[in-house]
Amino acid sequence: MSRQSSKANPARRRGMVFEALRQDGFLPITRSQAGDEYIQQHFGIAPRKFWKIIRELEADREVRIAPEGLYFVAPQDRW
Repeated sequence: MSRQSSKANPARRRGMVFEALRQDGFLPITRSQAGDEYIQQHFGIAPRKFWKIIRELEADREVRIAPEGLYFVAPQDRW
């Protein structure tokens, strides 16, 4: 999957993160130094922006944050 640059607009960044979660189903990203490095390498955006996107997706029930990482929530499983 091609990753967009950090100069992409907010909607594009959110779409990029959502699509990665949708395709993989799970991303082993946690709030840690290693997680920050993974975010920088794979998404090319600042960890702070990434976690803001994740909080928005969680509010929309499209992602679930767990201690071991991030899970995509299928449409039929959202409530």
